[in-house]
Amino acid sequence: VLLGDIQPETHLNLLIQGAEVYFIPGNHDVDTQYYHDNLFMSEYSHNNLHGRVVEIGGLRIAGLGGVFNENIWMPPNDPLFENYEQWEAANKWNNPHYETQSRIFKNGVIFYDDYLNLMTQSADILVVHDAPSCHPYGFEAIDELAQSMGVKTVFHGDHHDSLDYSEDEAVMGFRTYGVGLRGVTNIDGQKIREGELDAERMESRMQKKRTHDSMFRKPRIGM
Repeated sequence: VLLGDIQPETHLNLLIQGAEVYFIPGNHDVDTQYYHDNLFMSEYSHNNLHGRVVEIGGLRIAGLGGVFNENIWMPPNDPLFENYEQWEAANKWNNPHYETQSRIFKNGVIFYDDYLNLMTQSADILVVHDAPSCHPYGFEAIDELAQSMGVKTVFHGDHHDSLDYSEDEAVMGFRTYGVGLRGVTNIDGQKIREGELDAERMESRMQKKRTHDSMFRKPRIGM
């Protein structure tokens, strides 16, 4: 399962063969039409997990791709547009940047309706591009989604960090693993391949996390 920011240089099915590949999109996968088409027009496009729950290997895996965006929805604020159709109706005829923003917003951001749809379902694992609140740049909205779905484990990408979240499980009610840049982590959270930035960023990012936790983390009851 790829956690976004794949930015494939050719159709994804030509890059990865001989495996059952699933993915969620990242915000950089829509930076260009080239990346977008190589991902969303590949033979793996039907394995996009965003906004749905799929049984894979006997486990129910839910996906929430893209990122929160201040022009669409930035928790804890209310959404400006609840779904892509609302944004399109408001922008299609009077926005000079419509074509570019349409690509970005259709597949690269989180809409409230997709989030609510997942809220009504259950899963064992949640894969997200943006991070839950245990990351210094994460969101409590993802904590709440995971708790509502009853997931036991969350994997996130986006920040390219693989931090130590072991002390957060008791508060949040689920385990969290960040997968580093081009890293590989198995279903138990064990690193098969270190992220390329893990070693050089771990100390500084963990210090930022400790500072963030001491200032902003509020005790919550995990579900």
